[in-house]
Amino acid sequence: MSLGRSVFAGVRAAGPRDVLVCGRRRLTGDDVLAMVAGAAAVLRARGVRAGDTIACMSGRQPESTVARLVALALGCPVVHLPPGLPARITAGTMRALGTSVLLHEPCRQDDAELLLDARPVPICYRLDADLFSTPHGAPPDPPETPPGALSAVTFTNGTTGERKPVAHSRRAEAAQLAAARAMFAPEPWRFLLPPGHHVADQIALWTLATGGTAILLADAERDREPEVIAREHVTQIAAGRPGELYGLAGRLGPVALGADPGSVRLVTYGGAAAVPNRSRDVVMGLGPVALQWYGLTEGGFVTALSPLDHLRPDRLASVGRPVEGVELRVRDPEGRALPVGATGEVWVRSAQVMSGYLDDPVRTAAALRDGWLRTGDLGHLNADGYLFLVDRARSRRPDGVQARPVQHVLPGRRAVADATVFGLPVDDGEVLAGTGVAGTGVTGTGVTGAGMSGTGMTGTGMTGTGATGTGMTGTGATGTGETGTGRTGTELRGAGEADDLDDLDAPRGRTAPA
Repeated sequence: MSLGRSVFAGVRAAGPRDVLVCGRRRLTGDDVLAMVAGAAAVLRARGVRAGDTIACMSGRQPESTVARLVALALGCPVVHLPPGLPARITAGTMRALGTSVLLHEPCRQDDAELLLDARPVPICYRLDADLFSTPHGAPPDPPETPPGALSAVTFTNGTTGERKPVAHSRRAEAAQLAAARAMFAPEPWRFLLPPGHHVADQIALWTLATGGTAILLADAERDREPEVIAREHVTQIAAGRPGELYGLAGRLGPVALGADPGSVRLVTYGGAAAVPNRSRDVVMGLGPVALQWYGLTEGGFVTALSPLDHLRPDRLASVGRPVEGVELRVRDPEGRALPVGATGEVWVRSAQVMSGYLDDPVRTAAALRDGWLRTGDLGHLNADGYLFLVDRARSRRPDGVQARPVQHVLPGRRAVADATVFGLPVDDGEVLAGTGVAGTGVTGTGVTGAGMSGTGMTGTGMTGTGATGTGMTGTGATGTGETGTGRTGTELRGAGEADDLDDLDAPRGRTAPA
């Protein structure tokens, strides 16, 4: 079944039950269907037809999720425009697709005005009552479209180059939903979702397909998750990146989860490298509920480390085994398969993989080979099929230095909540540098990681906020792919948060799923 038909089946099954919650706002399945019907009628009256592309500037309100349902009902591909995306890139993408419709949350008004200056469109609506309030009976059923037809366009993070649009087919989106259902079961879900993550936006849509409830964490509820969990009987939580998981675990603790023993069954995280000893602390505090995923904007979910895997200390440095429907190989630079234990580039093949980079056949050809996606990540498999990532294929770090071993050590120290490492040019080559985020409760000014060293490397420039960390030493030490609070990751990533694949074979000029 297609993504659209799955979502509408779930919303209809929910009927009078809540399906979208944000703070005090509650929308039932019936409410959502009425909103979709009204908006679809408005857009059809303006001439929007199946196959037309709709650009959407999402925010933190339920209307952003409803907007995607509107596009599905009309049979329209959607272009997701995240905050911070340069208007030049956005305008070029819309021009390439012939996009004539822009929908945006009121909080994105300034972004919309900048975009419209660069790329005017004839149809533009805020996601508010002007679009949703027109009564119009039941919404249309999503039309039948070819599996290979364009369904969504998302953007890479751009951490190693310019952000690029990634095209996903209807087949790929259906496969991503199937992978999520296999990992996050049982259904229906009551998923607590943080704002500001594209993966969380997708999980909201997938939650509706289960007939469940997506609980969107409101700004006023930040750091008050225990209250929300108890009030909403949350069963799953999307924690975000590993650093955010560790902070969340500290706020929850066994007492918070124990308040509703049958409630939280799963806490998901990904998008960057986990720190094994910090993950072990999470398991000790919350029990076997953590699930780590690894993936790419271009390839969807790739692997998962299950809650039971988290009970095995020897597996905590791994990103898990391939999820259902995914083939994975580790290959040498010539594309030859490598044996167990040998480090090489990770290649994946599944129905989740992108159609390609929009309007960029050169980079598409470099990333996709005979149905296989070259991830640009280096790693190795053990005898049990668990994948261990070590770095990017072309990291530009000093010879013999790999990111993940170093980055595993730094955030393992309580003074450092998160860290990344990178190469800095010097007169005679490169030195290894690191940047970190101060741990909670650490005081001081201007974190400086002087003396961070390992075999053949010296780390400089460890910076953060409100902390001092001196004399940090790491031997062979994994990377979070995040720098500071802006999460401008350089190396490692998860579904929906992938780095560029620019550094494969294409000339340099960067997803979890769409």
